Amino acid sequence: MHAPRAWPGAATLGAAGFLALQGADAMLPLAWLALVLGGALALWRDEIDFVRPPDRLEWSLAAFVAVAAFASACGLDPRRSLSLSQPVLAAAIVWTLVARGRPEPRRAAWIAAGLLAAALTQIVLVLIAAAALPDAAPGERVARAGALWLVVPNDLAWIACLVPFALLLPRPRRAVVAAGAGALALAWVVPSVTLAGTALVTTLAALWFGAGRRLPCGAAVAAGYAALAVTIAAAAFVRPSMQARLQLWQAALVVLREHPLGVGLHNYVLAYRGASPDASMLVDPRRTPWPHNLPLEIGAELGWLGLAALALVVTLLRAVLRSMRRNAPDGRFDRVESALVASLAGFAALAISETSLLRMWTWLFGAALLGLIAYCSREKRKHG
Repeated sequence: MHAPRAWPGAATLGAAGFLALQGADAMLPLAWLALVLGGALALWRDEIDFVRPPDRLEWSLAAFVAVAAFASACGLDPRRSLSLSQPVLAAAIVWTLVARGRPEPRRAAWIAAGLLAAALTQIVLVLIAAAALPDAAPGERVARAGALWLVVPNDLAWIACLVPFALLLPRPRRAVVAAGAGALALAWVVPSVTLAGTALVTTLAALWFGAGRRLPCGAAVAAGYAALAVTIAAAAFVRPSMQARLQLWQAALVVLREHPLGVGLHNYVLAYRGASPDASMLVDPRRTPWPHNLPLEIGAELGWLGLAALALVVTLLRAVLRSMRRNAPDGRFDRVESALVASLAGFAALAISETSLLRMWTWLFGAALLGLIAYCSREKRKHG
């Protein structure tokens, strides 16, 4: 193993720089330049481990991408599926740099710093747009912000998944509470109930795992996930936006029933109107390209094979987390691992009502987060 260094290698810097420059549309060319240069330099310096065979998690992710390609090729509009899938390539590169890069003692901190830089840029752009358009609707302010990751106000909820990385700071519990409070304040300003809910989930998860508590059993996780989904569905009785979500969920189930192989990646929008109630009964008559529920979106677009591939990824990811805990000297997650697991809890909560495969942050934040989990688990296995 290489000796620890003050500065990370090209693989870590390339991935962190690419993520940091995702904050504004104007910086995207520089972001790709950072990714290409970082990847090329990492290859030249032999920092990426291509010798190690893929592990089970990598095989499951590859299977998911293969199912997506199959469903898209057989779907309603293969060209549309391909044209909107550029984030998949970027996510694969980020995964390679993060998960297969040469061991770095502070890789998670650098990646988190890059994500935080992107988040702060997006927050500033949204606040500037709000000041320039005081009478505009929140959706219009976000649209004018000039940040590709943000399409609707609820897209800012991904930022709440960064709250657990405050565990890497001095006085971690206070830092987590402060970060959570900041995320809740942002949710009030935007406004976004989804952001507020995700901030609560990630803050509580960070405090739980940061205190050395163990990973809940699979039944408890499933029960919590189901309870959150039921709570969101129950909100439909008081919030019209949630009524519209329920109609989108129902339409996704109809699309899955009518297209068991899926309609193809990003093609939900082409099929859901035919599976929805009459236009006069729609709570929100606007065209909505995603069903606001990631498992249902995967089912509608990738079919039953896509759901099976998703279940495989989730199963193997949980096995990775359990292995990480077993290999710890005292059976507890360290601060980096606690931050990653708590962030994953927020990412999973978002999948119930907001996450979409159309979103850049779904692919890039997801690749960085899962890549760090795989990397930390592998390093702990080697040295635990």
